[in-house]
Amino acid sequence: MKTAVKILLLSLPFTLLAVCSLQAKESDPNAPPPPPPQAVSPSHEHAGEPGPGPEGTEPNRLRPRAPMEGRGDQPMDLMNREKIREHMQARENELIAWLEKNEPAKAKELAALKEKDPPAYMRRMMLEMKNYRQIMETEQTNPALAEVLKKDLALKQKRNDLLEQIKGTTDEAKKKELTNQLKTVVGDSFDLIVQKKQLKYEELKKKLEELQQNVKKSQSELESIKSKKTEQVEQRLKELLSQSEKIDWD
Repeated sequence: MKTAVKILLLSLPFTLLAVCSLQAKESDPNAPPPPPPQAVSPSHEHAGEPGPGPEGTEPNRLRPRAPMEGRGDQPMDLMNREKIREHMQARENELIAWLEKNEPAKAKELAALKEKDPPAYMRRMMLEMKNYRQIMETEQTNPALAEVLKKDLALKQKRNDLLEQIKGTTDEAKKKELTNQLKTVVGDSFDLIVQKKQLKYEELKKKLEELQQNVKKSQSELESIKSKKTEQVEQRLKELLSQSEKIDWD
């Protein structure tokens, strides 16, 4: 008897749950069964991560991130790139114009390369800009030195060409002839080095003379001011004492 009572008491909660479910179903036959409880993952506690939404709704979805400022093809990036492109184009045009005047054969060679192989042309232009930039800038302030720099560049190119020929020949007589030519080029290069040093020395000497003249002028002005101290003090004193008080009539 006691055993039967215990079994009845233990089964009572399940019986009540079944009765409640049956009543709910009879009151609304179309009602869906209650969803099973969902456990919240610890990772969902962080903001911005998907997790279960309110009961009867879809889980939360991540909203797409707004693009970060300064990333991608922003207007400022496009403007900067356009300025760089215009600057490089201006330098290219400047070099071409200079070569057409001073090195017409090389200008024609570059024009033909541009039509035949644009990427190779761009690489060649970068090299020529490096070679001729100093000459073009020096020409504005010291034409004589610019001429020496042009000759020096031509000798360097000839030297490199002779070295390639010497390495590529096995004919001893030809190699000896090329070596003699290289010796002449090296001698001429040495003479140009001396000329460059001489021209730079003269330029520095001229600047030093101008500086010395400025020093003498400044010293003379200083001595003149020091000698007129009494006169200048008296004149300034009179100016200060003769000033009358101004009245604002407005």
